[in-house]
Amino acid sequence: MDQNQRGNKKGLIWIVSIILVFGIGAIGVFAYNQLVTKNPMVQYVNAEKNTFEEAWDYYDEYYGDSKVLSERLLKEAYESSSTFTADTQLPAQLGQSDPMIGMVQGIVSSISLNTETKVKPSTKEFYAGVDLSLQGSSLLDGNVYQNEEITSFQVPALYDKYFVLENNGLGDYLRQAGAYEVPFEEIPNIIELQQETLTAEQLKEMVREYLTFLKDYVSEEKVNVEDNVKYEGESFTKLSVNFTEAEAQQLIKDLLTKIRDDERFQSQFGDTELQKEEINYLIDNVNLLKLPNGITYEAYMDGDYVSYRTLSFDITDEMEQDSVTFSLNINTLIQSGDKYTFDLALHVVPQTEEGELSISYSENGAPNSGAYNVKQSLGFLYFDEWSDVDFAVNADTNYKDNTLESTFDVVINSPYTQDIPEISGFIKSNVSNGSSSAEKGFEFGIDLAMMDPMMGDMNFNFTIYGDTAINFADNLEFPAVAENNSVYVFDLTPQELEQIMYEIEMNAMTYYQSFFGGFGGF
Repeated sequence: MDQNQRGNKKGLIWIVSIILVFGIGAIGVFAYNQLVTKNPMVQYVNAEKNTFEEAWDYYDEYYGDSKVLSERLLKEAYESSSTFTADTQLPAQLGQSDPMIGMVQGIVSSISLNTETKVKPSTKEFYAGVDLSLQGSSLLDGNVYQNEEITSFQVPALYDKYFVLENNGLGDYLRQAGAYEVPFEEIPNIIELQQETLTAEQLKEMVREYLTFLKDYVSEEKVNVEDNVKYEGESFTKLSVNFTEAEAQQLIKDLLTKIRDDERFQSQFGDTELQKEEINYLIDNVNLLKLPNGITYEAYMDGDYVSYRTLSFDITDEMEQDSVTFSLNINTLIQSGDKYTFDLALHVVPQTEEGELSISYSENGAPNSGAYNVKQSLGFLYFDEWSDVDFAVNADTNYKDNTLESTFDVVINSPYTQDIPEISGFIKSNVSNGSSSAEKGFEFGIDLAMMDPMMGDMNFNFTIYGDTAINFADNLEFPAVAENNSVYVFDLTPQELEQIMYEIEMNAMTYYQSFFGGFGGF
């Protein structure tokens, strides 16, 4: 077996296993719907719904304008203007050893990026203008305009005409240029891409559809319900579902087929023959993977909520003698006083060689002095005989009156990372949504701290600031792109393209010398 085939088969184990973890586990959501309604625990699906709505409804209450505004920006025509600035603080020791450090700090603090955006969903028109400025003087500006027929861009300092690409000519142009794989036959329309981005409600609907698809694989006789089962020191109603190897293989095939043919996946990740071939390879080779113990899913309910869920299985490729054990635990504990705890732990352990993959996530939410506080931690561990990666990201976030303030730090535990600096930072954002206008603002800062044997303690800080004003209006004006002010790239001969590139190069050199000459070649 060649190396490519060997790699494909290893990839098959991982991809199919991920589908099992996030697909099979979801079947439990519908398991109770297959029971007779006289069963007092028939409302498992409602219990799941109640659990997550109770845990995460704080977002709408404390930061709801953000969700509403995001959905408006996908549907309504608007224009916006944004300003982005930055600031940096470098260690004093560096400034003492190199006078350029102070100059760099000053330049970073004097730079601003100003953008103007216009979006009209009804006509699929999009415009974005960008201006990079230093101390109020424009360094470079450019703009992009797109409608259903063309995509155009212009950088006046380099070339005074628009470069125009015909949207439906991309595939032919790339093939003529020798491309083996064409990701898109047409240039994607930005407005359509935004509209195809799944909103929270659309994502929920998609999940419901796939759960409905999966529930057909759960019959009443496959679901076992036990009352008064002890788990984690408490008494629960336990639901369990077990799939045999053959049942799981057929489910995986059918699920992969549905994903392959789902236009929503194609719109998000592209629609190419190569992608379909890869999925078809997985479908054709699912039977090569063995699930000797089948798949077991368990859920533990307490009243209106689901507290614990477990999913476990072993998966083996007998030809390659690869075998791994998967286990997934998801805990959601709803507490009094609008408090909750959410924990997720995924463990993947090879049985035939040394190694482990562990992904953990925890979240604890509680009201805090008129705000809602959420503490989060994401951990990642991976090791085998060649590598060792172990790190975690911890965050502490407060939501209040449509503002968000969060601090975070990165903890690196791997033994070969002594020289990596300590990493921490913060995020602040605010949003307001009015009837005809809206505003957004954010700050993002990152701090690095390290100990240098020669210079001592050193601290670095870099912060980005952004403010955006949005006006909703239908009477938007877009640039007029016509033959007299544009160049159609797909129609250029090689000689014409070479001449234009030469002119751009000359303009760039002239611009650089005239603007940056005063900085001594900076």
